[in-house]
Amino acid sequence: MKRIRGFPRSAIKYHAPAVKHYTTLLKSKVEIYIPVNNDKQIEVARDTMRSFCKEYGGATTIKAMGSWIMKDGFLALDDIAIIYSFVPRITPQIKKFVRLLAMRVREELDEEAVTIILNGTVEFI
Repeated sequence: MKRIRGFPRSAIKYHAPAVKHYTTLLKSKVEIYIPVNNDKQIEVARDTMRSFCKEYGGATTIKAMGSWIMKDGFLALDDIAIIYSFVPRITPQIKKFVRLLAMRVREELDEEAVTIILNGTVEFI
């Protein structure tokens, strides 16, 4: 940009070229909760992250701690990974994919249940 003599720099406006912005609105969220207390569980969580990335283009993982009261009355604590992705909307195909993935995780880790959340609705698979 050419500076005009006598004008302070602050008076000169810079104009960026017109750029078209393409925006995708991702209003829905799919989540799966996986225990990560040993190497096998960590590997299953990594495989699940890869699956989410392949299916939805990306994923975020948060490490958290889950807790519940066991049948004998003791408090159980679990390190967990919450893996989630945003999608435009929850479709039957997305529901099926996440449920099948949760079933695979449950079987591989020999868990009683795996928690998934589809747009705020909790399911125990």
